Amino acid sequence: LEQESSPSLSNNNTHHSLPVLIYTLYKQVIPALAAMSELWLRLFAFYVTPFCICYLIHLEIVPTTRQLLPPTRRSETFVLILSLSGLLSASVLFTDPLYVHEFGRSFGAVLFGTMCLLTIRQFLLAMKHETTSSIRNNNDEEGSAKNSSFRFWWYGLGFLLVFYQVIYHLILCPEQTLADIPQHEPGLYYDKTNDIMRAIVQHWPQNTRTYDSTYLQKTPWTITGDSRTGIPFLVHSIVPRPRYHRVWVSSDSDTGEANALDIAFPPNGRLNKEMPFYILLH
Repeated sequence: LEQESSPSLSNNNTHHSLPVLIYTLYKQVIPALAAMSELWLRLFAFYVTPFCICYLIHLEIVPTTRQLLPPTRRSETFVLILSLSGLLSASVLFTDPLYVHEFGRSFGAVLFGTMCLLTIRQFLLAMKHETTSSIRNNNDEEGSAKNSSFRFWWYGLGFLLVFYQVIYHLILCPEQTLADIPQHEPGLYYDKTNDIMRAIVQHWPQNTRTYDSTYLQKTPWTITGDSRTGIPFLVHSIVPRPRYHRVWVSSDSDTGEANALDIAFPPNGRLNKEMPFYILLH
């Protein structure tokens, strides 16, 4: 029997399926990269913003060669990118529900306003230096001036996109930010009519049930739930990973659905009765 050639290997089908392949890869890769970039931004925004503010203030108050000599294009590009990065991080502190829930809206507003002033200041200085350099050197090629103009247009576009992100969360769709902010107080919630649950809770000291208690303080250098989960995962990556045992728990509300429950026992695989542990489903 003659083997039929695969449609995907024929030239015509390959030609016609190439746009579909590119579109499929785009839908598979771009959303994942965007979500990962957003997660990293939210994770380190609290550290990036103060660093950028301190560096830009340092440029203003400390005399450097940047103020005495004409700055190079590379140094200007670095400062402008740093300014936009700090502004974007400050906008996250201003609008992200986790940071708003942790610090309130005023904390992010002060940092965002400070970054706006410093960013505009650096942008105007860069344009002034570019104009002065063009006047001094009239023999520059026309393409160099176009490239500089194109470069400033990109920075201006980035500045406007950050402002649109803030306006979208505060004015256009504020309910999306407020909907993710919990309205209940921190604590342990359980069914008080369940005798088994009440017996378990009685063995749990009340002063260790929340991170806001005086006995068990939350980590001061990890801000929001994202950093309290992500940073320990990165820092303790050299620790041997536990061996999880997955158990599927059927759902009573959704027919045919089940929830995955991963349990890690001690390294010897045995449960020590003198060291009980709790399983919290949340």
